[in-house]
Amino acid sequence: MEPYGKARRPISLNWQAASGEQTWSVRKKLAFIAAAVGERGGTLVYANGAGEAEEVADLICQLLPPPVDSDAELSELADLARKGVHPNFTLASLVERGVAFHYGNMPSLIRTEVERLFRNGKIRFLVCTSTLIEGVNLSCRTIVVRGPRKGKGHPMEPHDFWNLAGRAGRWGNEFQGNIICIDPNDKSAWPTGVPARSRYPIKRESDAVLDDGDGMANYLALRASTPLAELDDVEKYEQVGAYLLATYLRLGSISQANIAKRHSATKIAKIEESLATLASLVEIDHEIADRHPGVSALGLQKLLLAFRAYEGDPENLLPAQVESADSFDRFVTIMHRINDHLYPAFEPEGLVRLYVLTVVHWLKGYSLAKMIRGGIEWHKVNGRSYKLPLLIRQTMERVEQIARFRAPKYLSAYMDVLRIHLTEIGRTDLIDDEIDIGTQLEFGVSTRTLLSLMELGLSRMSAVALYEKISRDDLTKEGCLAWVSERKGQLELLDIPAIILREIQSKLLSDGDETDLLETQ
Repeated sequence: MEPYGKARRPISLNWQAASGEQTWSVRKKLAFIAAAVGERGGTLVYANGAGEAEEVADLICQLLPPPVDSDAELSELADLARKGVHPNFTLASLVERGVAFHYGNMPSLIRTEVERLFRNGKIRFLVCTSTLIEGVNLSCRTIVVRGPRKGKGHPMEPHDFWNLAGRAGRWGNEFQGNIICIDPNDKSAWPTGVPARSRYPIKRESDAVLDDGDGMANYLALRASTPLAELDDVEKYEQVGAYLLATYLRLGSISQANIAKRHSATKIAKIEESLATLASLVEIDHEIADRHPGVSALGLQKLLLAFRAYEGDPENLLPAQVESADSFDRFVTIMHRINDHLYPAFEPEGLVRLYVLTVVHWLKGYSLAKMIRGGIEWHKVNGRSYKLPLLIRQTMERVEQIARFRAPKYLSAYMDVLRIHLTEIGRTDLIDDEIDIGTQLEFGVSTRTLLSLMELGLSRMSAVALYEKISRDDLTKEGCLAWVSERKGQLELLDIPAIILREIQSKLLSDGDETDLLETQ
C-alpha cells in the first residue's frame, strides 16, 4: 500500500486476499488493519455506532505494546473519565495507552479533550462515529473504514464519505494522507462500491423533501384528519411541514417565500392548498410557531384545545418544582399529553417513566456519574442483569436525546401554549418566568447557582463538580466569581479532576489569578 497524494484516492484493501483469513469479525478487521498501518499515529477508524467504536478501540489497544512511560495529560483524561462517568468506563484504560473513541452522546468536556490530545499526537488511534462528519474539525494521517453508515442501516452518501476522507492529511504537517477502504468488493459493506469523487450539490433539507414527488403535499393533506401513527414517513415530513405551515401563517402564502422559487409552480400551488386548510384550523399566532421550529402549529393548536377541555385545577397542567414530591408524576402526565396532542416525542409509551426519571435527575443537577450509579443500583435492587458499557451508553443517550433535546424542544412549546390558555382564563398568577423550562433542560439546571456557572462558560460537567462544593443555590454570576476568587488558593484541595480545575481557572479567574493558582499546585 502506498499513500495517495492530494487527489485523495482511497486505497482499497481486500482483507481475505491480503491475509487469507476468513473467520475474523468485521471489528477485528478494522482493529488489526488500523494497528498495522497506524504505527506513526494520527489514525482515525470509522465505526458504525458507539458500541462498535468502543469494541474496536479496545481491540486496537490489545494489539499495541505497553507504553514505556505514562503521560500526565493522558492520565488526567483517564481520571476525568473515571470520576465523571464511571470508574470502569472503558475510555479510561484506553487513553492511558494512547487509544480513544469518540461519539456524540459523550460529555462535551471529555470529547473536547479527546480531540485536543488526538491533534497533538498523544492519542494515536481514535475510533469515531458519524459525529466526526457533523461539525467536528479534526484532521488525521490515516483513515480506516469499512462499509460506512450514517444512521441505522443507511449507507453513507458520497458527499459525506468525501467529507470524512478529506480529513486525511494534516494541514501544515504533511502533504498527503491514507484512506484505507476494507473489502471494497463486498456488496454488503459497499452496496454501490467505494464512492467516486465528484461534485455533489448541497441541498437544504426542505428542498430535498419537496423534491420527493407529491409526498409533502399528500402528507399535509392528511395531517389534520389522520393520526400521526397512521401516516407514512412522519419523521421525514413533519419538521418540513411545520416550517411550511409557520411560513404560511406569517406571510399568508408561501408563493412569495424563497422556497417557492426553487420548485415548480404546480407543486407549490398544491402544497399551498393543503396549508390553507391547515391554517384555517389554527388560532396560534405565527410568532409562537416561529419560536418553535420543527413543531407543527397544528399540534400547538390541538394542545391548546386539550388545555381548554381540561376540567381540573389548571395548576395541575404545570410542571411541579423538581424538588417537590409530585414532580415525577406531573412530568409523566405532561409527556403523555405531549404525545397525545402535540407530537409523539416520548415513545415508546412504556419508557415514559424512565424518560421522566432522566429529566428529573438532570434538572436536579445530578452528575452523569451519579445518574449511572443510580441506574446500576436500580438493576441490582430489582434483580435485573446489565452490561456496564451498554448501561453507560444508554444513560448518556437518554441525557442527550431526551433531557437535552426532545424535552427542551417540546416542553418549551408546551409551556408557551399553556401561557396562552392561562391568560385566556385569567390565571396569569400561575406563570413563572424566572428560568425558562427549556433553558433548565438544555443546561440541566434548576438552581440559579448552577445556571450562573454555566452562563460563565463552564461545561455542565465542570459546573456540577464545582456546584457540589458551593452551599448556596442563589448565586448570580458575580456571586460565583466572588466565591471562586475567595478560594483561588484552595481549589486544588477540592478533589476536582485536573481537567475540570483547568477549565474553572480559564473561565472564572482572571489571567493573574490563574497564574497564581497554577503556581500553587
